Amino acid sequence: MDSMDPFKSRDVLAPSASQNHTETPKELTPAPYWNGVSFRLQNHLFIVNIESISSVFPRAQITPLPGVKSWVQGITHNQGRLLPVIDLKVFLGLPHCFSEASSHPILELKHPDISAGLLVDEIYGQQRVENQSNLKAVPDDLPDSLLPFTHGCYQQKKQYIVLDIEQLATSEYFLAAAVE
Repeated sequence: MDSMDPFKSRDVLAPSASQNHTETPKELTPAPYWNGVSFRLQNHLFIVNIESISSVFPRAQITPLPGVKSWVQGITHNQGRLLPVIDLKVFLGLPHCFSEASSHPILELKHPDISAGLLVDEIYGQQRVENQSNLKAVPDDLPDSLLPFTHGCYQQKKQYIVLDIEQLATSEYFLAAAVE
C-alpha cells in the first residue's frame, strides 16, 4: 500500500477543493420578537411590552387620595407595598363610562423610578409580537392625547395599539399627579 505524505496530499487535493468551494451561507437570523400584555380600554385594544409590567392583579380596595388629579384613583395594597393607582382611560383622555369598575384589573409598572398601577378595562393576556415588521400607523380616530405614548399598532387577529410605558411613566403630565 502506497502511503502518501500528508503535506503532499494536501498539495494534491488543494486545487480541486478550491474549484469546488462554495460560499458559506450567511447565517439566517430569525425575526426578533417581543412579548406583550394586551388589554382593552373602551373600544381600543392596546399592547405593552411585558418587560415593562411587573404584575397583573385584580382590583382591590382603593383608598382615595386628596389633592390629586382626577386620573389618580388612589392607593392600593399589592404584595406588601402601597401602590398609586392610575385610571389609564382618564389619564389618556378617553371618554370615561361608568361601569362596574370593581372588576377592572391593574397592571403594575416595572420601572426603576416609578411605582404605579394602571387600571384598565380588561386584560386579554400575553402575545408574541414580531418586532417592527408588522408595525403600522395608529388609527385616525385615536385621540391626540394618546399619540405621545404610542409607537404605532400591530395587526394580528385584531389591531393592537402599542403603548410605550417608558414614555408614559416619564411624561411631565404623569409625574405631576398632584393638583396645583
